[in-house]
Amino acid sequence: MAGKVATEAKITEDNLKNVKQNSPQPALMDAETVKVMMQSAISETFKMMQPYLAQNNQAPQEVATTSDQVRGRVMRNMNNEFERVVQENNKFLRSLLNPSKEDKVYVTIPRVYKPYFGSMLPVGINTSIINVPIDNRPHPIHKAFLPIIMAKLGYEDEKISYMQATDFSDVSFTTRENLN
Repeated sequence: MAGKVATEAKITEDNLKNVKQNSPQPALMDAETVKVMMQSAISETFKMMQPYLAQNNQAPQEVATTSDQVRGRVMRNMNNEFERVVQENNKFLRSLLNPSKEDKVYVTIPRVYKPYFGSMLPVGINTSIINVPIDNRPHPIHKAFLPIIMAKLGYEDEKISYMQATDFSDVSFTTRENLN
């Protein structure tokens, strides 16, 4: 076993000698040398990239070096993205409340539904809720609300037809007095 370790150590020393003889740079470098070489390689790469960055109208940006700088950049990007989403959502909600001519449709809800919904039918999309009057007259709404209104009315129609088709003669109600 000692001979095997000695052989591996000799192979390692031989490899080290070959590396030293065949390379112009020393095989073992101190940390400062590695740091200088990396900085020069990075600066050379950046110099080579500058024409491409200028060609794409992108100015070279300073690289964030501290965690505070990175955290600040991430927070700014998140805030910008959030603001963009909020603005798009507000634009969408405004378009629902004030539809353009091509997005506007007229809906009429018969008075038959008044006992089931009350005088107004609330309809909502993405936190935007409108109340459509149930008065047998046409009312302008955004076309996005129409499928929701149709689904609500269809569901109520199914409930009404089920109640009319069901025989409730076998149902009995028991009060507390009858149980004793």
